Amino acid sequence: MASFVQCPKGHFYDPSITSTCPYCTPESSASIDLGGFDRAVHVESSVFTAPPRDEFVPTEPVERDTHGRVRSGTVTEDDNKTTIVKKSDEKDVSKYTVGWLVCVEGPYEGKSFVLTPGYTRVGRTEGEIRLEKDKTISRVNHFRVLYDADENLFLAFGGESGNYLKVDGVKKYQGERAELKPYSELSAGSSKFLFVPFCSDSFRWKNLKET
Repeated sequence: MASFVQCPKGHFYDPSITSTCPYCTPESSASIDLGGFDRAVHVESSVFTAPPRDEFVPTEPVERDTHGRVRSGTVTEDDNKTTIVKKSDEKDVSKYTVGWLVCVEGPYEGKSFVLTPGYTRVGRTEGEIRLEKDKTISRVNHFRVLYDADENLFLAFGGESGNYLKVDGVKKYQGERAELKPYSELSAGSSKFLFVPFCSDSFRWKNLKET
């Protein structure tokens, strides 16, 4: 049974292997009896210095495929982020097409104009539809077309000007209205349009009335 020796610093070591404490000496060599062979054993002490606490970056286990891509269903850092809905992300009803006015006579013959939910105002210099080339059109609000999403209904109104709107040959003045049917004819100034619906009994935008 080996007899161990304690150094002045309290370390125990086997004097048959090394003559000095291997823990106290940074570098030392000891002679070991290995069946008649003398072999020098180099003992080198080292001190482990832990990195500063703020250098440790905890990570979540991520499962990857053979190409190094994160597998589907693996929780990543982006999954824990909260997405803030901005005003610009909200539904813009002006982007929804509900029908068209197709010019069949006048300066804009062959051109179509998009109708959107709510009122589409028609004038020469102001409104959602501007007919600048037709000098007989009132500058502001010659007439309006309304799409009622609740009723899935189209109406045309005479504008606030002294000029009138004809719907299928019937004059409509300020505040007067007429229900539009597919291919109803609307005449204003020297321009004539046919109404072409997109929303009808066959199709309507879902939840559009909630906007």
